[in-house]
Amino acid sequence: LRPAPRSRREPEDLVRDVLGMARSRLTRAEIPSRFAVLDVLPKVEAGLPDRDALAVQASAGALPAVTVTA
Repeated sequence: LRPAPRSRREPEDLVRDVLGMARSRLTRAEIPSRFAVLDVLPKVEAGLPDRDALAVQASAGALPAVTVTA
């Protein structure tokens, strides 16, 4: 789920929408307990998400995570 360009939506609103979609399609155990809303997803040269960069940012506490309560 991506916000429209120049969207003024708050991260919590985006998480609420994603969580609603997840609840309708996934089991409770499959739904993440934390979400990070990013302006730009880091990518590797091939254009795929750079999971290593995301892991480094997450472990450093640099991702703006929104915690979800069931």
